[in-house]
Parts: sequence; structure tokens; C-alpha cells
Amino acid sequence: MADRENHVFKPGTTFEQAVRLYEFDSRLRRNEQFVRAFKRKYSDPLPPSWMTLEITSFGTMSILYQQLKPGLPKRDVAAAFGVSDTVFASWLLTVSLPASYSP
Repeated sequence: MADRENHVFKPGTTFEQAVRLYEFDSRLRRNEQFVRAFKRKYSDPLPPSWMTLEITSFGTMSILYQQLKPGLPKRDVAAAFGVSDTVFASWLLTVSLPASYSP
């Protein structure tokens, strides 16, 4: 989005295009083999958190990480990658940007 505050898309992009991209992405993710296997084996409609995170976009992970309270949880996650929590937040945001700007 060109303006996240006002929900304005990049010039030339329509809301319908954004919705189609979201629907396409959702269909791809639903077809992940391990998710299909889970659905066949278990009656619970909600997969375990590790499975959900496995198919979560970097953009969503970046938002989830930003929403964690400052302190030990954020530092622990970042430490697993050998960086500070601020550097890790920056990495997540940076990795998520190319997907947002691709045509």
C-alpha cells in the first residue's frame, strides 16, 4: 500500500486486485500438503500454531512480532537468530517488503 494510514493502494492498483491477490494467496496456502494431511487426520478445524506459522507470510509475522510486548519474549525470539530485537524487527519488515511491492 502506498499509504497504510489511509489504506491507499499504490497508483494503478484497485481494491479488487488486492482482494484477488489475497484470495489467490489463500488458495495456495490452503493447498500446503501438511495442512491437507492435518485436515484429513483430525476433526479440529484449527491447526496447531506451528503449522499456522509455517504458512504465514513474512508481513504477517512482522506484524505479530511488532505486537509482542517489549522485553524478554521479543529478545528471546531475536536471540534465536543472533541479533537484537530491534534488528530482528527490521529484518522481518525488510523481508516482507519485496512481496508487497511486486507487480
